Amino acid sequence: MDDVWIKGCRRVDEKLRKRDKKIDLYRGIAAIGVVSIHTAFWSGESYVPQWFQSLTLLIDVPYFFFIAGKSARFHEGSVVQTGRSLYKMWIKWIFAVSVLAVGCFIFKGGGITDFRDLLRNFWFHVSFEGLPVIGGSIWFMPYYIVVSLVNQVMLAILPYSSEMFGDGKKWYCGLMLFAFCWTAAGHGFLGMDAYYLFYSFYWMLGIISPSLQIKHLKKLMQILFLVLTGYLLAGYYTDIPYMNLQQAKFPPQLPYLFASLIGIAFTVYFERHIKKPNPYVVHIGQNAFFYYIAQGVGSSMLYRILPMITTDLWFVKWGISFIANLLITVVTAEFFAAAYGWLEKFCKKVVWVVVNRN
Repeated sequence: MDDVWIKGCRRVDEKLRKRDKKIDLYRGIAAIGVVSIHTAFWSGESYVPQWFQSLTLLIDVPYFFFIAGKSARFHEGSVVQTGRSLYKMWIKWIFAVSVLAVGCFIFKGGGITDFRDLLRNFWFHVSFEGLPVIGGSIWFMPYYIVVSLVNQVMLAILPYSSEMFGDGKKWYCGLMLFAFCWTAAGHGFLGMDAYYLFYSFYWMLGIISPSLQIKHLKKLMQILFLVLTGYLLAGYYTDIPYMNLQQAKFPPQLPYLFASLIGIAFTVYFERHIKKPNPYVVHIGQNAFFYYIAQGVGSSMLYRILPMITTDLWFVKWGISFIANLLITVVTAEFFAAAYGWLEKFCKKVVWVVVNRN
C-alpha cells in the first residue's frame, strides 16, 4: 500500500514539475514585458508615442496576478504554504535591497541615507533616489501579499467537495469581478479597495484557469472581439482616451480590465500548443522576482544612456533602449540570483556545523 502511495506521489510531483515549466515560461514573458513597459515609460516619456506605451501595458501587473493564481492552484487553501512563499520572497527583497544599498554607497548613486531608512526599504518604502524605477515598480507588493493571503483563506473555507468547491471558486471569482465593476462605477462595496478587488479577480481567474479553454482560433477571435468591444464601451463610459491606457491603471478602471484580458486570452489559447517551453525564458521565470527588481535598475540606468542615443526615429531609440535595459536587467538579476544562492548555501553549512557540534 505504501509503495502504491509513493508511486502516486511521484507521478503527481512529475506532473507539477512539468506544469511549473509552463508557469515559469509565463512568468518569464511577464518579466520581459515589464522591461518593455518601463522602457516605454519613465525615460521613454520624452519620445515614445502614447499609443505604443498603451500597447506595452497589455502584459502588465494583472497578468502577474493571473500567473500567481495559476501557481497557487498547487496549494489551494494552504495559508501556511502561501505564507512561507511570501516570506521567502520578502527575504529575497531584503537581500536585494541590502546589495543595492551597498552598491549605491560605493558608487555614490543616491541610495539609502541611514539604518532607519534601510529598515523602511525592507518594508517596501523605497527611497533609492538614484534608482527611481525600483520604487515605481514595487508598489504592487503590498497588494500581492494581501490578495494572496486573503484569497487563500477564502479558498480554505469554501465547501470542500469536488463539485461544490469548483462552483464555489467560480462564484467567488465572479463576485470579485462584480464588486470591482460596482466600485469602478462609483459605488462602495463593504469598504473594499478597488485595487484589491481588481487584482483578486485576476488571481482567482488563475485559480480557475483549468476550466478556461479556448481550443479553436475562431473562439479566440470571438473572445477578442468581445473584449475589444468592452474596451471601447468602457472607454466611452469613463471618458478615458482609448490611446491612454495608463490613465485607466491608477486606480484600475474598466478599460484596463478589458485590455488586460487580451494577454490572458492568448495565454489560454496557446497553452495547449506549448510542448517545449523556451529554456531561456523559463530560466527568467524561475528567477522572476530578481528580474523584476533588476529591471528597476536597468530602467533607471536608461536616463544616463538615453542622451547617447542620437537618432530621431522613436522606434529605433526605443529598440536600442530596450536591448540596453534587457542586458542590464539580465546581468543584475543573474548576479542577485547567484549571490543569493551562494549566501543560502553558506547559511545552511553554518547551521549544519552548529547543529552537529551540539
